[in-house]
Amino acid sequence: MDIAQKFIDGITSEQLTEFINSVFSTVDEKMRKAIFDKIDKNIEALYRQIASDKKNNTPPVIGVASTDEKFKENFEDIQSELNSSIMELGNEEGKYVLQEHHWETPEFYASEFADDIDKVFTKMLPLLNKVYDLKLIENNYFTDLLDEIKDGINEYPEWMGAEYSEFVLEKKGLECILKWNWLKKNSIKDFITDTQKDLSNKFCTLRFSQSFLSGESEEDLKKLYAELCTFKQSSSDWQKKFEDANSIWHDILHTTEKAANKEAFLKTSVDMISQKWEYGIPVYENHLELQQYKEAEQYCEKTIIEFFRQGTTYNRPNYTIEKTLFATHIKEKDERINKLFTDWEILCNKLNLPLKLKAIKIQHQFYLTPANWPKLKNVFLENKETPYFEAYVNEWKNHVVKNLLQIYTSSLITENWLGWLIDFILSENSNEFISMTTEWLNTPFTKKTKNEKYSENYFLLLLLTRDIFIDTTELASYPVFTKLIISSSMDSLSFFELQENMFKQYRLSALKQANAALLKDTITESWKKNIHCFIPHPENVCKADYFEHAKWLAIARELNGKTYEQYYNNWKIAHRQRINLWRELGKYSIYK
Repeated sequence: MDIAQKFIDGITSEQLTEFINSVFSTVDEKMRKAIFDKIDKNIEALYRQIASDKKNNTPPVIGVASTDEKFKENFEDIQSELNSSIMELGNEEGKYVLQEHHWETPEFYASEFADDIDKVFTKMLPLLNKVYDLKLIENNYFTDLLDEIKDGINEYPEWMGAEYSEFVLEKKGLECILKWNWLKKNSIKDFITDTQKDLSNKFCTLRFSQSFLSGESEEDLKKLYAELCTFKQSSSDWQKKFEDANSIWHDILHTTEKAANKEAFLKTSVDMISQKWEYGIPVYENHLELQQYKEAEQYCEKTIIEFFRQGTTYNRPNYTIEKTLFATHIKEKDERINKLFTDWEILCNKLNLPLKLKAIKIQHQFYLTPANWPKLKNVFLENKETPYFEAYVNEWKNHVVKNLLQIYTSSLITENWLGWLIDFILSENSNEFISMTTEWLNTPFTKKTKNEKYSENYFLLLLLTRDIFIDTTELASYPVFTKLIISSSMDSLSFFELQENMFKQYRLSALKQANAALLKDTITESWKKNIHCFIPHPENVCKADYFEHAKWLAIARELNGKTYEQYYNNWKIAHRQRINLWRELGKYSIYK
């Protein structure tokens, strides 16, 4: 072992860093030159680059500030990480097999695999230029990689159905493929044909990102656009690819079109806003640049509407500013939309559209803070003159109910205590809230059908009970009810626990202001009168699991003795042969 290696082995990496810094700051340029003349030129090049970056305050580029040998070593580590993930494919007991319970059929965990390799591709992407210069991988590296992934997925047993799983190659993976094909091309035609070969691999879904072209010159983009147009005209098959809004070829053509043919780019954008809301942004910006404010306002509105329409799980035919509170039908946020809302307000001011401006202010605030009731109250009341006020209030109510109770329907649901609570927030008329809620609590609920686990009224009553009886000691007379329903995190309320935290603090505050504590006795009586609506039918059972049946009969015994006796006597005769039912009931000391 030479002296240098012994020296390195004997100190920490921090001490080595301190030593090198001291040497370079002590010796002059002449001495540095003498040192560099005796060692690998790559080391000098690396030092000069780092020194230059420091002098010019240039941020380092990942993976570039290294010698060629170190770069190669780092890249091989990244390849090894990628190969490790691919090698896991096909293993029935491997990392990418999902089986939550031993009795369930194992499934290929496609999303986990996609996430893992996308992290690797993210590291790999900024290195590809130097990888190409150093010839570290073969030209067909990514083509072979896709084949390996396909073969690995197909190695899972046929009964797992892995080949039918939706495996998505995320943006960074596709960027690597496109970037590599662009680097290794002999001609632009080669890039197109090689990329089409890779894209024709039907075993996975691909997500496009245009950033692989971001560093290319305008001249290269124009050449690519011209070649793409030639391909488009060469056959009906290619024409379909370029005209399909979901095709990667359409995305590439549209990206290059922006640099090569602005008029065509804007026309394509206008024609396809209904399929890709993002296409409205350049059209809007173009009108704004030309000071065509009326047209700019129209495309601002159209783009925002398309963003929300395309983000919904169902299509609403009357998706307009007059009838729809846009953000009630979307879960994702996009900063571009936030900016468009701000611009839309400015344009309405400029065009003297005061009533529309009021509507937009409500729309914008709801998009930003759909769960912040105090902020929503302020913006609603400040802009009450909008002709769409009533429609927006109903949309707000509907949003709260559906999010808390996870109800999936296109119809509005507004007439319930949550909706009346929002009316109270806007009017501060607590008497009306108490009156409406009392009337609802006193109205008999409808018995649920055999195929319906719980009714909408059950969830509304349960939520109200939990909100009002924060101190469960007030229900000490009903210990089984309190333990299994009010204090339980199981089943009956777990489905909206995630949404709970968003609304709870504002909801509880509003209930306190509305004097909702006055409803305590009425709530308790509602449970007693309607307990029969919640007791499941024993013939409606899954895998002989009678937990729910026993639970509710035990609660009925506590809340309403008459209902309990009726059900108990019926079950004792009609369901006496259901051994598991009576075994479960025995846990509550109920025997046949």
